[in-house]
Amino acid sequence: MTDQEVVTLSTSHIVSLMIIGLGCAASALLRQASGLNSLGFSPRRAACLLLAGILIANFVFEQCYELLVGTWSIRESLPLHLCDIAVAATVVALIGAANQNSRRPQPSIVYELAFYWGLGGTLQAILTPDLEQAFPSPRFFTYFIGHGTIVISAAALTLGIGMRPRPWSALRVWLITNATALPVLAVNYFLGSNYMFLCGAPTASTVLNYLGEWPWPYLFLLDLLALGIMSACYGLYRIAASFLLIQLPVNDSR
Repeated sequence: MTDQEVVTLSTSHIVSLMIIGLGCAASALLRQASGLNSLGFSPRRAACLLLAGILIANFVFEQCYELLVGTWSIRESLPLHLCDIAVAATVVALIGAANQNSRRPQPSIVYELAFYWGLGGTLQAILTPDLEQAFPSPRFFTYFIGHGTIVISAAALTLGIGMRPRPWSALRVWLITNATALPVLAVNYFLGSNYMFLCGAPTASTVLNYLGEWPWPYLFLLDLLALGIMSACYGLYRIAASFLLIQLPVNDSR
């Protein structure tokens, strides 16, 4: 194990970003592979279950590893960060998509949670990692496998399967995020923890470092930033739908 922090845009970081990017690009190929359904094999179902399995296995391994090496802490290791909660939402969305029989599964609130939390929150954690154990530490691998699979899953559900965030979905997810943050804030108060970074910015250099003092204006600006990022994600989706996803079917008649 190494205590050296991950340096943003270091070689290991860039390679990780490239692998995640390739995974997102490959997820779009699920649409082209739909012809294999006639052979009794569903690439969509296999991909969804594979991604869900990776997320579950990675979470279990990460928890067990920290327990074994003695780094597990109730103040840092409970699955209460937004990315941890996004894992649960993404797994449910993937399993739901795998079990739908239509060519284009209908969007659900768990898909929208995976979409906005994955692209709005987890992607930032990948770009500016808050990780004290650099490559080749096992923690390095669990961090990027977990966060990267969330982003790839959001891309697969959207690009490969054809789910869409519905109108006003950004506002709905923002309200759910606020409702989720309230009990987490209470946990932080009693444990002295900083889950969801509700009690301060992470040690890594991120946009959260510029939100001012806690609790005000930090919490207010954090909430406003979340709404802005989710709205931007929906706006980017609309632009992509107009220029890149225009060939995706609007209605599924089968």
